[in-house]
Amino acid sequence: MAEEKTHSWTTEETRALIDWRTANEGLFTGRRNSSKNGWEDFVTSSGLSISARQAKKKWQNLVQKYKELRDPPTGKGVEAGGVTAANWQWYAVLDAALQGQHSISPPLVVASSAATAGGVVTPPASVAETAEASERESLLEFLKERAEREEERERLLLEREREAQAREEERERAATERAERYLALFERLVNKF
Repeated sequence: MAEEKTHSWTTEETRALIDWRTANEGLFTGRRNSSKNGWEDFVTSSGLSISARQAKKKWQNLVQKYKELRDPPTGKGVEAGGVTAANWQWYAVLDAALQGQHSISPPLVVASSAATAGGVVTPPASVAETAEASERESLLEFLKERAEREEERERLLLEREREAQAREEERERAATERAERYLALFERLVNKF
């Protein structure tokens, strides 16, 4: 098997992958070849010069990173400046996409030196804000797509109505022409007698 060329994923490509995979969850049923066929559909629809295997691997890596950040190992501090749920750009998007597939939502990210008020630990504002912004963005995108589909449906209905009206007018014109021809023939016949 020939070695595949490495692909450097852009932010837009990664976002498209996440959006597509989330919207097409039904293609990944666990049945034989469903995953392979699903990733081939993504490659075809995205127009990226990658293989289905590369798309699948990218998705698996994103999900793995999400899971690691969702449930960080106990005792692992965030003071070192590493990637956390609060600062990883794909965390909120994947959290929204994978909602219902895990038991902890939203993640609880707390520096080990953080003090708690009355024993209650709250998630950092940035995680909550990011999740809210992502939800708002997803909702706006959904509403926009729905409005576009509704406009397209109305346009198609109007076009069909016009076509039906044109067909009806053509039928009426043809019927009128036939009636006029029959009348003319009848008049000639009567005039002969």
